[in-house]
Amino acid sequence: MIDSSASSAAWIETPSEETPENSFQPPEPDRLPPPPLEALPPAIQNLLLEASLVFGDLPLEVPTVSFLAFLSGCVGQSVVLEVKRGWLAAGNLYWAIVAPSGLGKSPCANAILRPIWRLDHKAREQWKSEMTAYQAVLDERKQAGPNPADPAPPVPTLTQYIVDDATVEAISGILAENPKGLLWCCDELATLMQNLDRYTKGRSNSKGRLLSSYDCSPWKTSRCDREKNQSVLAAVLSIFGTIQPKSLKSVFNQKDVDNGLLPRFAFILARRDKPPRLTDEEFHGETILSDLAELLLNRKMVELDGRPMPEMMRLSAEAYSLYKNWSQELTQATWDISEIDRLIVPKVTGMVPRLALLLHTLASAIEALESHLPALESETRPLKILPEVSSETMTGAIRFGDWIYRHQKYIWLSLGLDNEPLKTPLEESIMKTALGLEDFLAENGWQIPNDDFIALVQSTLPKATAANHIGRAVSRLGARSVKMGRRRGREFPKDLLEKFRLGLYL
Repeated sequence: MIDSSASSAAWIETPSEETPENSFQPPEPDRLPPPPLEALPPAIQNLLLEASLVFGDLPLEVPTVSFLAFLSGCVGQSVVLEVKRGWLAAGNLYWAIVAPSGLGKSPCANAILRPIWRLDHKAREQWKSEMTAYQAVLDERKQAGPNPADPAPPVPTLTQYIVDDATVEAISGILAENPKGLLWCCDELATLMQNLDRYTKGRSNSKGRLLSSYDCSPWKTSRCDREKNQSVLAAVLSIFGTIQPKSLKSVFNQKDVDNGLLPRFAFILARRDKPPRLTDEEFHGETILSDLAELLLNRKMVELDGRPMPEMMRLSAEAYSLYKNWSQELTQATWDISEIDRLIVPKVTGMVPRLALLLHTLASAIEALESHLPALESETRPLKILPEVSSETMTGAIRFGDWIYRHQKYIWLSLGLDNEPLKTPLEESIMKTALGLEDFLAENGWQIPNDDFIALVQSTLPKATAANHIGRAVSRLGARSVKMGRRRGREFPKDLLEKFRLGLYL
């Protein structure tokens, strides 16, 4: 069900003068799985790998999440997926990269989202031109005098695709004129969340708006000033931002858990396993990103009785069966594990149909581009999307769902920690080594000879490290020194290993 595959580490036993009574070959500790790039078209896989390399050997999570946010913003609710009768899923999602400051994520994310910004700027320039012409017509009508037979021209509508510094009330007005949806992008998610009610001193229901816009629910704003009244039949908002691990607890609280806001965010951890590297290579992925943005954002919605309506997709019988079985399996397997699982699993299973819709739409767009459909003609030659989502696409969406679940679980567990975990490279190696020895420790009273443990830690380090230096770090992490016959040992009780497991990734 859950793909937890990871490359196995080479564990090396260093011989000592005294051979332990129990020999062991410790396994690699639990790790977060890498992004399932195999679920994406080859052209996108290459794009993400290139972005990771060009922007300083970034963790693949950064370009992957940035691209999924790009896709969420481009699709919105131009198409929707009927999972079953009465359940429609749009392509909007709330994405958050959890990473420390200085990782180098902003240049990569900006490059991937730049085509949306360019189209948004182009639409604004066109609107300015239309407003100039509109004002000229109004001036002519004013000079000519009233003429009931000559109706006033319609006010030009400003098309918008993306915002960054905005209030929820302003976004409500934008969504009223942009039914396909909107991408709210903020480099620091903490800033977005903390500024939600900056002009109302906490008296508005901004977080409630985020709850409803995730589910494409109606928004209606009623004010004494009638000009500020707004009505949105289906508010569709995608969110993308980054947040530092230490900011999570200050930005989100128990109320966000109880009202369902926190589970709606797909938190993905991004941590370096190697130092950044400056390269002379340039990022060439903006060409395909620009073509995708042109195709998807210029796609017109069908109108019914004057109202723009999304195009309806459906699941094939095989895809629905696959999704149903996976959803039930994940729910049943995690139901009795923890309260955290009961909170996050329903939202993760709800994300998978949205991911399937995004992957399905992406596949159609890539096929159109590879068939030499000119992106600039997308307004006159609309992108054709097959009406049925295949089981193959659903398989890819499920892989992303498993990936998100694993990240969500670690984030939520870490939010429950009393203290911030230590995270020097040496301390991380010690924690991983201890977790890899969990079965051996359980069979041996949670103790291990000190020399053997230090030798195992040294085998995982990129450079030679003195034994006394490792010993001091082991003590800082809370492992007690014990006597094991004629040898000295270390004790790693079960509760200490649990702290290591919860704190290892943040």
